[in-house]
Amino acid sequence: MDDIFKEPFTNPFTNEEPKEELDKPKFIFLPITPVGLQHLLKLTHKTGEAKKTSTLTIADINLLLYILTKINYYNTAQIPTQNELKEKLNLSQKQISTSLRKLIKNDFLIKTKEVRTYYINPRYFYLGKDKKNKLIEWKKLTKEKMNS
Repeated sequence: MDDIFKEPFTNPFTNEEPKEELDKPKFIFLPITPVGLQHLLKLTHKTGEAKKTSTLTIADINLLLYILTKINYYNTAQIPTQNELKEKLNLSQKQISTSLRKLIKNDFLIKTKEVRTYYINPRYFYLGKDKKNKLIEWKKLTKEKMNS
């Protein structure tokens, strides 16, 4: 079983080995909560009028999963530029922008003040044990966004 972790990590999006230490995965599991899984299922199985406005597409889910590979213990993820994402995920820049907006609208992410950095909703995904303080930070950031 331990041999799995000794093999070099290959990026699932590019099939390349990491060039830098920062490109290596920060976790070996998907840090999803039961509420996060229910939210994902709800947004991927809508019908009728609701389907047109808030259903997540494959592109949205691919971007979310990519962002989750960048999660750190502060529950933030710094993502590459849209041009780099375009190449890594094989999506257009418009798809990336649309997907980011949908992920923010559906409370998966919130933009932080740092460049290309997003705070990931700890209600759905989190890394580490300090979920309570991460939820407090999420509420604080959400309140700041509403007031700006």
